Amino acid sequence: MATNANANTRNNANANARNTPLLLGVCGGIASGKSSLATHLLTNSPYPYPYQHQHQYPPNTNTNTTKYIASDALAAYSPNDPLTMSIVSTFDCRAPTPPNTIDTIVDRAKLGSIVFSSLAEMAKLEALVWPSVRSKVNKLIEGYKSDGTTELIVLESAVLLDAGWDEICDHIFVVRVDRSVAIRRMVEDRGMRSEEAVKRVDAQSVRRGILGEVDAKCPFTVIANNGERGEFLTNVDNSIAAVLSAPVPLRSSRGQEMLRGCAPADRRAYDLLWPHFGRQQGRTMCGPASAAMLLRAMGSAADEAGAVWDEVLVLSASATATATEVGAKAKRCGLTMSEMRQLLQGTGLECECEAATVGSSTDEACAPLLASLRGESESESESFVILNYHMTTAGQAPFGGHFSPLAAYHSRSRRFLVLDVWPETEPSWLDADALVAAMRAVDSESGLPRGWLYVSRGAVGRESSNK
Repeated sequence: MATNANANTRNNANANARNTPLLLGVCGGIASGKSSLATHLLTNSPYPYPYQHQHQYPPNTNTNTTKYIASDALAAYSPNDPLTMSIVSTFDCRAPTPPNTIDTIVDRAKLGSIVFSSLAEMAKLEALVWPSVRSKVNKLIEGYKSDGTTELIVLESAVLLDAGWDEICDHIFVVRVDRSVAIRRMVEDRGMRSEEAVKRVDAQSVRRGILGEVDAKCPFTVIANNGERGEFLTNVDNSIAAVLSAPVPLRSSRGQEMLRGCAPADRRAYDLLWPHFGRQQGRTMCGPASAAMLLRAMGSAADEAGAVWDEVLVLSASATATATEVGAKAKRCGLTMSEMRQLLQGTGLECECEAATVGSSTDEACAPLLASLRGESESESESFVILNYHMTTAGQAPFGGHFSPLAAYHSRSRRFLVLDVWPETEPSWLDADALVAAMRAVDSESGLPRGWLYVSRGAVGRESSNK
């Protein structure tokens, strides 16, 4: 999770970069504590600016980076609103109004007694309400994404999964509470009669996510809330920290927005590499697979017949005894960074090893990495970066040391795009703090920190591409 200082650095580094806020959905049953969770995220924002409740005065300003959308508030049945008119007509639940007024107002008590007593009646209400609320939600989200400052959008809705709104979320917090606890809270905290509390809790038990397995279209975290408030909020803090630092898949909507928001120099490598992306074919072949990708992007042929570079051809590119030994080790157990350099040099490429500096700040450690990514000392198509990092430390699945090409940098979120060649993960945006820590992780074989390899076209590569 980025600290406030890092968040300030992020925002000041490129204030004009397109923002790609995290859209966090929050759902759960009645009296589960989902509103308390959302309020806690706002008043204890992981970002350094004042929070902003959707209905708080003054209205939203550009200094607020955390925004809250409460779907229940958007479903407010305003007098004479088209939605209100439809509900009153469908359920015959017009509220008494003062004499000489013609306003149509929903009698919420009567409506509640109808829909909470029948699943069929509830389905009728949902068919009227959900499309209206979804339209309002979409407009708010688009507004926040274009305001240039929003970093986190919290969308709270009891019906988030049922209404299909999980498809627009980047992550969801599902708040769970035991039935007996929910009933007790409604009686003690809301003054509701026990019979009515039981009816309302049981009516929501059919909601997706309330009980059993969670079937969501995006990643989710289940947070229990049966005990003390402090324990619950501590779990919330830990969960949001994990989400904010987790890899963002390139294929996700947020991942694509980050890519569109990159400066041209910061995505130069991506534009050249992506058409040639390929996953490793052997479990220890991340190094050769990364090398083959770079060679394909450079337009270099593997031989005079024009063969396309792959892992096998990379391993057989040099017939020297050292190269043969390195190739055999790559197949057997993988390579250290210095051995990876030898492998690359065997294909005719020029390569420099850069160990991740220990003791410096993340920004200081990233400065030379960014310079290498942008190819500031070479022509645009001549250089690339291959990362050597520890996957688990970077927030990926529990795996060890790894090689993969670096493709882009999104300055606002301080994330690097790694074209991950491992077959069980995927190209993702990695948090700068996590990536630097992963490159600083010591290689157990060499006893040295990991880092990156700065790769440029060598004489052989240039000759091959000109044939």
